[in-house]
Amino acid sequence: MYKLLYHACIYVCTLFTYIKSVSIQLQTVRKRSLRKPETFAMPNQQDQEWDEAQNIVISTDLTAAAKKHLQFLEVVDKNGHLYDGPALEKAIFRYKYYWLPLLAEYTNLSQLPECQFVVPLDCEWIWHCHRLNPVRYMVDCIELFGKVLDPGCVVVSSVEGACKKQSEEIWSKKYPQEPYELNFGDHIIKNDTHSGLPDVPSTNYDLISAVKRQSSFYHKVKWFPGLFIGRISILKKQLRDTKGFCI
Repeated sequence: MYKLLYHACIYVCTLFTYIKSVSIQLQTVRKRSLRKPETFAMPNQQDQEWDEAQNIVISTDLTAAAKKHLQFLEVVDKNGHLYDGPALEKAIFRYKYYWLPLLAEYTNLSQLPECQFVVPLDCEWIWHCHRLNPVRYMVDCIELFGKVLDPGCVVVSSVEGACKKQSEEIWSKKYPQEPYELNFGDHIIKNDTHSGLPDVPSTNYDLISAVKRQSSFYHKVKWFPGLFIGRISILKKQLRDTKGFCI
């Protein structure tokens, strides 16, 4: 539980750092704030705190994770259907009534499967927005499933998974009437979210609003220098800034 909250907070801090870095004005303010104040009683305190923050050990490679995450957001954005309308409502329906129960069952296996489960793109997008509120996600998971559904090493993103065939077989076996992936090529997605609800509990969290809050994020960071041209030094600098923000 605490591990999930910790990584979630680190992740939110990383997103905050991206947005902050886009603004030249905020960068200027930050540079000025890092200067040693001439009249401050303890001129070295800020430098000491900054140095201590750099010793924070983060088990996740946030530099690599940030690049993968931007790839995922790019796919969602190019899809063009998951920000609003019937496709979003359908994605939320599938996430609540199909993906989360399947994930709970999958993570209960006594032995880890040979292949990581590849989450469908629409479910992954809603899952991403839900987990950006880590406290609410934790409460929902414990209330609905008795534990926090932490994907750990059993689930992989839809944009990098190599076991889609096996994942589709597992999905189809549990939900034979529901396709593994939505066909966004259709102009109208059949929306049956108000009929034939599966007999499983679900969260009442406002996921539509959660999606709306995140829909513009990709466009705020996609042109940030270094994210798409391999300038790892910039991402490493953001990692240092993230650690500094945590103190």
